[in-house]
Amino acid sequence: MTDKPMSRQRRWRKKMIAEGRCMICGKPRTSAAYCDLHLRYQRNWRDRRRNQNLCIRCGAPRDCDSKSRCFKCLKKYRLAQRRKSGYRPWREGYPGRPPIERNP
Repeated sequence: MTDKPMSRQRRWRKKMIAEGRCMICGKPRTSAAYCDLHLRYQRNWRDRRRNQNLCIRCGAPRDCDSKSRCFKCLKKYRLAQRRKSGYRPWREGYPGRPPIERNP
């Protein structure tokens, strides 16, 4: 993690999730982070953006083949997933093929 201080809102959300409650209202949750009401709201919000061909994360027009993210957010998402799974970047002279650079 980073050495940056965490906001009180972020601390509250982490506490709610640790206690098994919705990170928005504090009611018992039924999904990974939300109660029934807020889960429905989040899904509707995401679907509205997706149907309008907007990125679900930043609201920018989708400019790549992704169904839900723009190229910039997709790149960030993939990097985060790699970090989460213990990814080590490719280095010349080591096994594996070099990465393919994709430009939109």
